[in-house]
Amino acid sequence: MRIRTLYGCGKPAYETEAVALIGRTFPFGQQAIGTHLNIGWVARLEPQFGERPNRYLLNASVGQAISPTTALVLTYAREQQERGDRDYSLLQAGVRHRLQGGRFVLGLAAGVGTTRDTPRYQFAVALQWQLSGAW
Repeated sequence: MRIRTLYGCGKPAYETEAVALIGRTFPFGQQAIGTHLNIGWVARLEPQFGERPNRYLLNASVGQAISPTTALVLTYAREQQERGDRDYSLLQAGVRHRLQGGRFVLGLAAGVGTTRDTPRYQFAVALQWQLSGAW
C-alpha cells in the first residue's frame, strides 16, 4: 500500500492518493515471469468548480526475464482525468537491466497513447537505486 498527499501553493486542490501494489512472480523454465497490478484512488480534499472530487488509476504490467539481470516489460497505464477529458491511457514496452554491483537498475521504455488526450508517443528513462538487499 502506498499513500501520498500533495500540498502547496498554486495546486488546484489538495490531493490524497492511496494505491494498492500487487505483484506475483511465476517460475517459467530457467527465467521468471513477473506480474504487477497497481490500483489507486485519488481524492481531492477541497475540489474547485469543475474538478472531480475522486478519480481512479490503474497500472498493469508483465515482465519476462531474459537473463539473470535483464527483463522485458509490457505495461498498460490508465488514469481518470477531469470531466470532459478522455482518460490517460498508455501502452508501453521496455527493458530493465540490473547494473554491475546489483544496487542500480536502468530502465528504458517507449509507449504509445491510446486516447486523444494522452501523448501520442512517450519515451522514458529510469534509474532505480536499491537501498538494501532483498527482504
